[in-house]
Amino acid sequence: MSSPDPPAKTHHEQSELSFAQAAGLLLIGVMGIGFAPILARMAGWYEVDPTASAFWRFTLALPFLIGASWFQQHRGDTRPDDSPRSLREIAAVAVPGVFLACDMACWHVSFLYTPVANATVIANLATLLVAFIGWAVLRERLTWLYPAGVAAALVGVAILVDVRLDTRSTPFGNGMALAAAVCYAGYQIAAKLARRRFTARTILTYASIAGSLLLLPVPMLLGHRYLPNEAIGWLPLLGLAIIPHLLGQGLIATSLRHLPVSIASPLLLAQPIFVGLFGYLILGEAVGWTQVAGGVLVLVGLGIAIRGRG
Repeated sequence: MSSPDPPAKTHHEQSELSFAQAAGLLLIGVMGIGFAPILARMAGWYEVDPTASAFWRFTLALPFLIGASWFQQHRGDTRPDDSPRSLREIAAVAVPGVFLACDMACWHVSFLYTPVANATVIANLATLLVAFIGWAVLRERLTWLYPAGVAAALVGVAILVDVRLDTRSTPFGNGMALAAAVCYAGYQIAAKLARRRFTARTILTYASIAGSLLLLPVPMLLGHRYLPNEAIGWLPLLGLAIIPHLLGQGLIATSLRHLPVSIASPLLLAQPIFVGLFGYLILGEAVGWTQVAGGVLVLVGLGIAIRGRG
């Protein structure tokens, strides 16, 4: 049981999703965000740096989100509008975007000072922080199987991304990756709390505005290029906005209202599995038996963690 009292329904939602339905939506969302590294790499073919890709991911999603809101208001929809009315409510729906933008900025900066594999594993430590907050603050009940399962899944992630001892790893780079973990944990908790009052689309709209504004100066500060060198280079940027952001984060935000964070957060560890699969299918990247074993260990760990909830 995630909490003594179920969250109040949002204005636009009249029915609850079952655990299986919510978990299924979340995994589809995780599949969506699994496209993010692939599309960012494709954008790099057109000289768009990762931090600029992150900015465009937020920014290019806004016309779709604003257009959807306009369409709803002008088609005679009689459901109440759940737009935030006060500064406190605006902050509630914008804070997830602040955390997500800071997560992306810190993570991409960490690549400059530590191997990507190391940064990936450190950033995924967010799961442990989210689990602690879920247990200590949100009163989610956990047994000893839960940390054992999460630990196994994290080891699987380390195997999957081929973490090795590397002299290129620096304290600053590892610190930035850890900051990304804290921000990603903050995003999950903030989105979970916001979903008690607002729809996923409202949260994603205001979060995208906040994230876009925060990420706007980052490429300039790092000396990175904003625009692709060819018109076709906009396609992967548009793909980032649609698949990982609108579809991926949208479905994840939808599921968070119906799942305890102690379940949702470990399921996000499945992302490296999809990244490896899409890298193999789309980019022709090699996948060895070591990566397969790591993926299996992630899945086994997730199963143990789910059984470890009281």
